[in-house]
Parts: sequence; structure tokens; C-alpha cells
Amino acid sequence: MRALGRAFGLGLFALGFALAGAARAEPSLRAVDSTGATVTLEAPPQRIAALAPHAVEMLYALGLGDRIVATVAFADYPPAALAIPSIGDAFNLSQEALWAANPDLIVVWGDAATPSLRQSLARRAPVFVSAPRGLAGVAEELRQLAKLAPARTAEPLAALEAAWAAPLAPPATSGQRVLPLVSLSPPTALGPEHFFTELLSNCGARHAMPALPGIAPAVSREVLLAEARGGSPPLVVLMSVEPDAAQEALPRALPVLRLNPDLGTRPGPRLFEGQRRLCELLQKAGRS
Repeated sequence: MRALGRAFGLGLFALGFALAGAARAEPSLRAVDSTGATVTLEAPPQRIAALAPHAVEMLYALGLGDRIVATVAFADYPPAALAIPSIGDAFNLSQEALWAANPDLIVVWGDAATPSLRQSLARRAPVFVSAPRGLAGVAEELRQLAKLAPARTAEPLAALEAAWAAPLAPPATSGQRVLPLVSLSPPTALGPEHFFTELLSNCGARHAMPALPGIAPAVSREVLLAEARGGSPPLVVLMSVEPDAAQEALPRALPVLRLNPDLGTRPGPRLFEGQRRLCELLQKAGRS
């Protein structure tokens, strides 16, 4: 009986040890990416490959910038990001350089990384697909990424949430017609399907050309001249790095406001800053 009791006790101990080991092995960090897939990690990521400029901004905003070991071209904000090794651009990556960086989490841009590339990368490291659409999408992705390193991200995320809740400048002229342009050579607009239209709506404005097709359609000079000659020319919000001299391509009758393109077209945390800046610009223009 004594031997049997001892064997039973050892069996319970072994079972408890096995269960404890299984509990430790169970991934406890989970986040849902833009595709609806669940990304699981056993521990907070220490070496992150952020393969899109907006993803780099997201990680820095969450206090994880010092854990980025690889990035891509045009990842230029904050300035510290310029020191991170670049392994190509969002559409063309050097996988050899990527694996040399030994990431334990890869964040890719859903609009650039093909399904086959995602599958290939996922064989080596967990992949989070980022493709936010508008303010709500950016906010939700930041909340999801924060779940992968909760101890580090709790305070930065709380600060972001508080900033998002601050009220916007009220519209000075309700229903302002606005034409968002991202290039002047040739003239290229953001179509009504782009999330910038949401920013306009939040400022009490509306897209000047609601019938434009696609995300970034070209706009002919003839169309711009027709708008300029109309009874109420639209206000142009120009988001371009082209020099001021390039504005000669626009009819003089079209009033122009400039907005940093990264604030209006890059789907990262600075999009909220772009929203505020846009409302302020439109309010000022409506009063002048």
C-alpha cells in the first residue's frame, strides 16, 4: 500500500508538472490583423521587421521603435527610423537581408505583400498584415499591435486614445467643395473611395468630384479649367512634395491649401494629426 501511495503521488506530481509546462507553452499574446487572421506569440517581440512606412510609425507610436531591426524605403518618420537598415521597399524585399535580421515578428503592408509572399514569410516568423482604412482602421490596428507587447505599449496607447478623443475644429463653412490633389505633373486626385474623403466629411466638407473613379485618378487640365470657371470653384488641398512653382499647372481661379502628404495619405498614427490640421485649414479658408 505504501508503495502504491508513493507511485500515485509521483504520478500526480508528474501530471501537474506536465500541465504546468503545457500552460507555459500556450501562446498568451494574440492580435487580429487586417485580414482577420489571429497572430499569436509566446512572448513580446524583441526583433520586429516593419515592412511599410506606416507600420514603422505605428510601432514607434506604441513605444516599440527600438525593437525594429529591418524596414523599407520611405520609412522616414520619426527621424530615428532613418537609422534602421532598409531591405528594399514595400513591393520589393530582399528576403536574404530580412532573414539576416532574424525577426521574431514581421509586419507587412497588405496592399503590397502578396498572399504567396505572406505565406512564405510565415514559415519563418509570425506575420501581421497591416492595411488600415481610415481613422477607425488605424486606431484598431494600433490597439491590436499593442496586444503583442502589453507591458510596453499600455501607456503610449492610452496617450493616443486620449488624443483621438479631443474635439476637432468646427467647420467655418458647411459643405465646402474640396478637391484633394497628390500630384500636379500630371494632376492626380484622391478619388472619393480614398479614406481622405472621410477626413473631409469629419471637417464638414465634401469631395468636389464625387464621380471620379478609383483611388488616385488623373484629372485633365480641361476638367480643372471647367471647375475654375464654375460659379463656385472648389478649394484645392494639395498634398505633394513638388515645388511651389508646380502650382502654375493649376488654373489661377482655384484657391490652394497645402497639407503635408504624410498627414493625409499615410495610414498611420499621424493621420489623426492630419485630420486636425485639415479642419483648421478649411476653417481658416472659410473665414477668409
